[in-house]
Amino acid sequence: MRLLARIADDIRRERRIRRRAKLPPGSTAPSWSHTRRIISDPLGLLLDHERRFGPVFTIRLLHEPIVWAIGAEVNHQILVSEFNAFQWREGRFADLWPLLGDGLLNIDGAYHRDFRMLLLPAFHRDYIAAVSETMIEEALAAAEALREGQVVEIYHWVRELALRIALRGLLGMEATEGRARTVVYHSDTENAEISGAVRVHSATEKADVRADTLNWEHKTKRLTAPAAEQVSIRKDDGSSLIGSGFSGDFRSRKVTFTGAVRGTYVWEEKK
Repeated sequence: MRLLARIADDIRRERRIRRRAKLPPGSTAPSWSHTRRIISDPLGLLLDHERRFGPVFTIRLLHEPIVWAIGAEVNHQILVSEFNAFQWREGRFADLWPLLGDGLLNIDGAYHRDFRMLLLPAFHRDYIAAVSETMIEEALAAAEALREGQVVEIYHWVRELALRIALRGLLGMEATEGRARTVVYHSDTENAEISGAVRVHSATEKADVRADTLNWEHKTKRLTAPAAEQVSIRKDDGSSLIGSGFSGDFRSRKVTFTGAVRGTYVWEEKK
């Protein structure tokens, strides 16, 4: 009954919208094939409609017409030049509120504008240009490392590439390999939390750091872990240290463990 009530509400909302304005051209009739294809081949379906109807079009999925906007010009109109004309509460982003709360994707009005202002420094044109060079360099290096006939788990390959770009481009850390499930970057402080089976390898130091969670503090250039968490440092020559209370200073290239530690670590002073 709840589902039927929701469908009835959607139909009434569509009628109200149609009284105010026409829907953009597109596939407005019910289509089970389009509904299936938006799951199996969403990009193909959208690009096909863009070629036929232009950058703004309608596709009816199940009972509901969905308006799509593809391309830089229309997205600039929605997100920048005429953002006041759009509200998430009138669209399907409203369904995300129970999961996301007041996130940047599903807020609008003055509250949204305040959050956008906080993000502006991280998306300044010069800053993006500098980071894009790092993205291109890392992507080319990763692609050139592939060999003909090599079987690649593309999901993990892309995640490792993204982590290397984040470590180098956002945090200023040189890493030739990296893996983590999540990187949370704070644009106001340029600090970050890296979590989920973290592994960062440095070709310069010929060693890697492994942990469940690492925190990067941009101002002091320090990489730390929660006090009780075990962190391992393994060198390519086989020597290693495992301990708690880890802190790494990237300016002085010093590593500290304030808790129990075990193992052997061979350090070669560079001349």
